Amino acid sequence: MINIVNLSKDFMFYLDYMEKTNIDARSCWLDICYSKHPDVYDHVEELYKHINVSTELHNAVFKYFTKEELSRKIASISERLYTSLETLIRTFKENGMDTLDELTFDVYVLVGNASTNAIVTPFNQGSLFLFLELLPDGEYFDMLLAHELFHIIQRQSISGQYDD
Repeated sequence: MINIVNLSKDFMFYLDYMEKTNIDARSCWLDICYSKHPDVYDHVEELYKHINVSTELHNAVFKYFTKEELSRKIASISERLYTSLETLIRTFKENGMDTLDELTFDVYVLVGNASTNAIVTPFNQGSLFLFLELLPDGEYFDMLLAHELFHIIQRQSISGQYDD
């Protein structure tokens, strides 16, 4: 089972809210993004200690995109992510990887890492984190998903690999 948690939509709401108010960026981010998924953001911050995930996100993102481009990319990735993963899993099964029926993992789509496009971690017994601003487009996106999916398959097939 694949559980997709798209936190990038919260980030867009955060950006919109920041444009309309004079509220401090950190307070706004805590209210809109962090409060909904503190465990996820704490995990990312632990992985990438050099990144302040609460106050420098929008500065990092806009090195790569305008707000409109980011919005289009969020929509594009959101539309095709589940279908792409399902297609990859079906292809793997057709080629003899029968153990995928028991495969369960979470996929978190975030904005603001600015140093990695994707990583598989032991969070929640195995999770894929996709950092939107550095994700490739087109066929390269599917290649990246296949690569990360192999990490999940490999780690879940090794007993105890995901123990925190």
